[in-house]
Amino acid sequence: MDMSDEIYKNQLKEIFDQHGQGFENFDYFYQSQILWDETMAHSVDDFLKQNPDYHMVVLAGIGHIMYDSGIPKRAYRLNGKDYATLIQNPDSIDENIGNFVLFPKSLSLLPTPQLGIFPSESGGRVKITNIESDSVAEKAGLKKDDLFISIDDWKIETTDDVRISIFDKKQGDTIKVKVLRKSLVGEKELEFTVIL
Repeated sequence: MDMSDEIYKNQLKEIFDQHGQGFENFDYFYQSQILWDETMAHSVDDFLKQNPDYHMVVLAGIGHIMYDSGIPKRAYRLNGKDYATLIQNPDSIDENIGNFVLFPKSLSLLPTPQLGIFPSESGGRVKITNIESDSVAEKAGLKKDDLFISIDDWKIETTDDVRISIFDKKQGDTIKVKVLRKSLVGEKELEFTVIL
């Protein structure tokens, strides 16, 4: 591992001093950063050796590429190939921070639909532990203690499955929710149409 870049080390020290939680001292942080940069540079080099007609795009945090330190310099050391760095929204403008600096417009995202439930996991099942008053789930007829089976044929086994199943939905979309509900004589499978 090449740890001779003192400018990079000083830049990382500044970052560490601002955000160094989780590390007992800077040396551990520095070594882990260098190890990551070296690993990425070797991955770039390995791919380009196996695919000589290709160009490669590497997506990495600004700390791994600014001032050509980190991944770019290490990849160049391994293969001598030209590269360019694109930096997005740096904290400060410095002509040497990267080959290109991008300032894209902020995007306003549409709100993600919510069911209005509080789910919990137990034994490979997801249970509705509470329901918000006047939520789309309540309006559709879902109740506290219902156990999810599926949402739009997506099997629900974790709370993440609930989120994933509606991730690409928009407000106003309709979904089919299957649940198990306790009744006097066991459990009953029910299907609800929920308008998000």
